[in-house]
Amino acid sequence: MKINRHNIRNGLKSLWLYFYYLSSDSGIFHGHDKFTKFIILSGPRSGTNYLRSALNMHSRVFVFGELFRFRNSIGWDFWAFNKLPLINNIKIELAETSPEIFLKYHVFRPPPLKFSSVGFKIFYFHAKNDSRYKVWEYLIRNKDIKIIHLKRQNMLRTFLSHRRALQTENWVDVSGKSKKPPAMIINPDECKNFFNRMENWQSEHDNVFSSHPNIEILYENMVANREKEFSRVQDFLQVKKIKIKPSTFKQSKASLSDDILNFDDLENEFKGTRWESFFHE
Repeated sequence: MKINRHNIRNGLKSLWLYFYYLSSDSGIFHGHDKFTKFIILSGPRSGTNYLRSALNMHSRVFVFGELFRFRNSIGWDFWAFNKLPLINNIKIELAETSPEIFLKYHVFRPPPLKFSSVGFKIFYFHAKNDSRYKVWEYLIRNKDIKIIHLKRQNMLRTFLSHRRALQTENWVDVSGKSKKPPAMIINPDECKNFFNRMENWQSEHDNVFSSHPNIEILYENMVANREKEFSRVQDFLQVKKIKIKPSTFKQSKASLSDDILNFDDLENEFKGTRWESFFHE
């Protein structure tokens, strides 16, 4: 069995930070306040796991997962924070009722000197319609938080990937050996609604974070020219540039015409629209 060294590295990294924070809570250690706070802002199936896994290879960077993905839980997406109850069980209620306090004191808290950048992933629709909505007020108000806005140009690919993940419940490929997913039929109305929704989300969040330090990363560029785009992100976070690589893999490398059973009909449906280019790869 092949050992995933990346997962072992991240497991040890998160375990070390977990116990550091416990010691900090007890007054044994004190972190520093000269660190960069950031978020990876995006929508579903746009390469956030790809980018996050690469950044977590950097010894000076620590990126949590989708903290506000579900109600009554915290998406730390690190083994130590997920499984060891001394932090997780205590913080869930705070994240539900006072997410701005949760972020200030338990995510963007002074880290050890080892880390100079701390961030997390958040999707456009996270925590928008429940008690956690104040997380957005906090993020917008604190203009020292850097924004990595990750977008995927081909929203048809995004939609297809999202539909497939919902169907298979396979959201991340860390082995590179996933079976070829089955082709599927795409409803054009659902597709159009998704395109409109994604465009509105992207525009809305570009506007609300326009006064923050921000960088736009395109998924397609990140995959095609990984070293260049990861270098841009490291410059943005002001960390020493090193060669980093992701630990996740694309789940499908087939063409759209192979992945979509009604591709020709769908292409005709969108001919002449602003989304026509999504069908030409």
